[in-house]
Amino acid sequence: MMENIHNTLFGPLSKDYCFLFYVFMVINFIAIALVFAAIVGEIFLMKKIPVQLIVSEMGFIALSLVAYLQNRILHTMCVQVN
Repeated sequence: MMENIHNTLFGPLSKDYCFLFYVFMVINFIAIALVFAAIVGEIFLMKKIPVQLIVSEMGFIALSLVAYLQNRILHTMCVQVN
């Protein structure tokens, strides 16, 4: 009985779940593109860009890039293993 619970909660999922990694990867890529577009818009529209805004946007880009790369790697692994 414990093994059934263990397999249900922690066992491998079907190949259908690989699509989730793809969706998360696309969402992260869109987020990166939107932040880059916001940065370009700020450069042209704002006379003085606050340092806090630049730092927060760079931090968001860094986190989004890591999440994008992680989901891309996981999607590739998932598709090739199953």
